[in-house]
Amino acid sequence: MPEVSSTIADHGTQRVGGDAKTTAEARAKPVAYVTFLEGNTDYVKGVIALARSLSMYSCSHPLVVGVAPTTTDETVSLIVREPNVVIRRIDWLELPPAIAESPIYANPQFVRNFTKLRLWELTEYAKLVYLDADTLAFANLDDMFLAPAFSAVLDNMSADEEFSADNFQVPCFTTKSSFDDGRRSYFNAGVMVFEPSADEFKQMLEKLWTRQPTRFAEQDFLNEWYRGRWNMLPTTYNWGKPNIYLCPELIGHSINVLKVVHFSGRLKPWHARSPTPADAKRLGAPTRECEALAAVENPLLRETLAHWWTAYDYKTSAVNELARKKVLFVVHRYYPYQGGSEYYVHWLASEAVERGWEVTVLADVHQGDQGKIRVTSDYYLLSAEHFHMIVVHGADCSTQDELLTRLACGSVASPVLYLLIKPSESETAYAGLQHARYLGWSTSLDLAHIHRHGQGAKAVHITHGVQPSAVGTPGVWRSRLGMPPRDSGSGGRLFVSAGGFGPHKRMAELAEAFGQARREDDQLILFGYQAPHQDPEGYFARCRAVPGVTVVFGGERQQVLDALSDADLYVMNSEWEGFGLVLLEAMLNGCEWAATAGAGAADDLSEYGITYTSQKGLISTLRHFKRNSDHAEKNRQICLHRFTVRTTVDQIEQVIHDEVSKGRGLRGMIVPLPKRMLRESACVYFGQGKGELSASRISLSTSSTAPETSPNSAFVTLLCGRSDYVEGVLVLNKSLQYVRSQLPLIVAVTPEVMPADRERLVTAGCVVREVNPIVAPPPETTGTLARPEFQLCYSKFALWDWTEYSTLIYLDADAFVTQNIDGLANSLDSTTELAWVRDYGTAGAASEQQYFNAGVMVFKPSASTFRTLLLAMYRAGGTSGAFAEQDLLNRVLAHKTRELPLHFNCLVEYLGFPWVRKILEAEARDASSLMATAAPDADKQHEPSTLTLGDLLSVPEASKLPPVIHFTQPKPWRLKGHGLRDQREEPAKASEPAVRLWQACQIGSICDASDQAEA
Repeated sequence: MPEVSSTIADHGTQRVGGDAKTTAEARAKPVAYVTFLEGNTDYVKGVIALARSLSMYSCSHPLVVGVAPTTTDETVSLIVREPNVVIRRIDWLELPPAIAESPIYANPQFVRNFTKLRLWELTEYAKLVYLDADTLAFANLDDMFLAPAFSAVLDNMSADEEFSADNFQVPCFTTKSSFDDGRRSYFNAGVMVFEPSADEFKQMLEKLWTRQPTRFAEQDFLNEWYRGRWNMLPTTYNWGKPNIYLCPELIGHSINVLKVVHFSGRLKPWHARSPTPADAKRLGAPTRECEALAAVENPLLRETLAHWWTAYDYKTSAVNELARKKVLFVVHRYYPYQGGSEYYVHWLASEAVERGWEVTVLADVHQGDQGKIRVTSDYYLLSAEHFHMIVVHGADCSTQDELLTRLACGSVASPVLYLLIKPSESETAYAGLQHARYLGWSTSLDLAHIHRHGQGAKAVHITHGVQPSAVGTPGVWRSRLGMPPRDSGSGGRLFVSAGGFGPHKRMAELAEAFGQARREDDQLILFGYQAPHQDPEGYFARCRAVPGVTVVFGGERQQVLDALSDADLYVMNSEWEGFGLVLLEAMLNGCEWAATAGAGAADDLSEYGITYTSQKGLISTLRHFKRNSDHAEKNRQICLHRFTVRTTVDQIEQVIHDEVSKGRGLRGMIVPLPKRMLRESACVYFGQGKGELSASRISLSTSSTAPETSPNSAFVTLLCGRSDYVEGVLVLNKSLQYVRSQLPLIVAVTPEVMPADRERLVTAGCVVREVNPIVAPPPETTGTLARPEFQLCYSKFALWDWTEYSTLIYLDADAFVTQNIDGLANSLDSTTELAWVRDYGTAGAASEQQYFNAGVMVFKPSASTFRTLLLAMYRAGGTSGAFAEQDLLNRVLAHKTRELPLHFNCLVEYLGFPWVRKILEAEARDASSLMATAAPDADKQHEPSTLTLGDLLSVPEASKLPPVIHFTQPKPWRLKGHGLRDQREEPAKASEPAVRLWQACQIGSICDASDQAEA
């Protein structure tokens, strides 16, 4: 057996030989598609069409073309210009004479295909999807990388007789065949999923030199090699060209279900169009076969051939990608009723159609196609069709959650722009949200979910608002109802509820509440659209039985606008109705509004409206409502300022343009999934029928997932970005170990924290947990902060979302402890959410004011508090104060806090001041009482140390320091020696014991201190 030559460079490409030493890559290896080109034949056209089809369907990974030595540079130059192609020169595979010279092959050129085995030497890739040069992608194929290696498709190609329009060979496999047929174990080598391996290639080569030749060359060899250990892919991933004519019923008489078509046989698609003289000369296109293929009259086969030429003629340029837009809108319910929230999607879809876009709407509930808008419930198109963008709009509904589940599985073939409204609480929905490319936000509730769950997605600031010109006609509805004009100051009140679907129970309850609260001449208008509900006539009857109620279902949008222009109060009677356009239009028209508490977008506007929590509350609201013109005008101005830039087709087009400008274009749509998810997802996707997914089998893995088992309480700190604060965290952790803390230290890290720093923390015994950074908008307002880096401190809010803990003790990374403070976990009672230490002047507040320092806090994690903090932050618009999150916490939670003694957050610059000593003496008893209380999770067999850190580390001058020292300035890890460089001589001098203790803790040995404690 011959030695294999080493790897060399040739004309800017890489030559692959054997025996090249493979070294373990420090970084994760990429994946790629791969094909093989030999000679200067017209198969180069097949490679070009294949590359362009992968681009057309947004396939994320490059196409590696293994080029044999017989292929000239001129031929290579035809394909190297394709933006998704990588050229690899490969050497011929030397074969034993018995194989190389055998006449047995079904086609003489098959012997050259043994060189395909060299592709197993491409070990710079983790996984490869091989596609023959005469195959074509008919859909996004990125899901194939989820399949285990080795995977392939049962051979279903025609026999090798000459093809003609009247002479098709029956394929060797159809779904009608018995699975006991021996041919079931034989796969076609035109499409394969494998993992390159130098060792396996060497073993293959050894095996090859001991076998006899067979008719189908490398395909027969690979079937022998992987016998009994290959994974079967659906036949749609390698569907033979003759099957399209012979067995159309197997694909439902539609090529749309196919993923890969293999143009096997003598005649190829490039023969179906008359070659140019240049092509004929360079590629030698056989005119006889062109004529034979042109004679085919089967419409399905002609459509398949036309698809090949569409791909071949496709130009992968930014101009082309923007010129031919195909968009899918996903919404739970698509009734183009001009008043409901779904009309927002209809408005977008209609404008896109007017621009010549191809528009599809995927909805569970719909009324069929709407003009040029295709409407369907077929989820399979998410993976079977390519769209430039999938625009998702909706709330906690099955349609959106199904899309997110499929996105988590990697089976959505296009980029996703999610116009975010809170998804369901299911793990699969949130896992899918992490893999959306763009997340649009209008309300701060949306943005809170982006920060919590939208890892890696770009936040796109969009709104669900309306245009200022969208106003009704004043006086129309009051005149129609016989009510005097609103400006006359007389007559009844006009209430409107619009945008809901029905008839349903909530509509009836609203009408009955109105009946109990109404005054003479009061009127209520109920707008909605007809939806399938039980007993609709019964709800209609209940509404109409109430005096003063007018029910309008399926009315035109202008009717709603006319009614709102005359309304005194708009009543939002369902939780998610506020996301419709009607709430915002009501405010634009100047009427006030009332909403159920906690209702979606209403949370952002709750301070400008009226909330009710029950039907009783609604009755009271209606009964006592009195229109306030000044208040209504204020609402109008707020709406004009914040909610009148409606998401438009221009914005969607800009997002598509962003994809192209970043070089992703029609590629790069599927986000790489965690390895644990890949293994499970492959089983889910390939183990079931088309488009069927089992969410229960998906292994969800996110970087912000909590530990599987965690104590009830813990210490926590925050480490952001690439900073030297990691030195402070390490010493903080060490100080807790010295004083025998029985609670873990969890280090919340943002994604920018270096892997080396994370490894140091884990080695030291910390629990490292990643959180998404939280940044207050807009960024330009950070100039108001005392220091720019304070912007990072808003990420502390993420800790309130760790609700698996009952209590967390937060310590800044520049703090450290001198005594055991586990007892702080018991410092909160049922009425307090937060305990912290008063700030005595650093923040510019007078000592008598109730202003606290956020460097040390004890708090109860709470999802509602987390949400409240985010809402407050975004309402402040980045101007919460010079001290960022500290100012905001003081403003939002001051009424739910308990003051802790100064002992638990003594700033280093305080030490030495007489007034500080007085406070410490006065609060000493309270501090001792808190420290004497055992932590809720205390281990009785390992009592906390009663010694101070100064005693343990033999720094006697530091033995009487407060339990927590906070090094606000300067940082001890930035000092040289033990001296402090500070303008205030006395405080600086008094701080030296704390610095020496910190440095002794940094270099000290835990074991030595433990021995001293035992003594």
